[in-house]
Amino acid sequence: ALCRQNDVLFCKLLFVADKDSIASTLGKRLAHKQIARDLRTWLDANSIEHEREGLDAIEHHIDPTDFVAFNKYKRNLSIFT
Repeated sequence: ALCRQNDVLFCKLLFVADKDSIASTLGKRLAHKQIARDLRTWLDANSIEHEREGLDAIEHHIDPTDFVAFNKYKRNLSIFT
């Protein structure tokens, strides 16, 4: 309500990139997630205590919207062209 009173409008932006670019980004994020999991497994098996800062952020970097962008590419493209 405060934003409306101050004439602030929030908009959700949808960027349509080429499908190969979206697939490449998705593939990289999936690879990073697997590498982080493998690294966590290695660190758990090692007897020396190691820093794990950042591993959670890497694993959670991918989310359902990445798959939506890839799967709905043609629909999104038709909306904006």
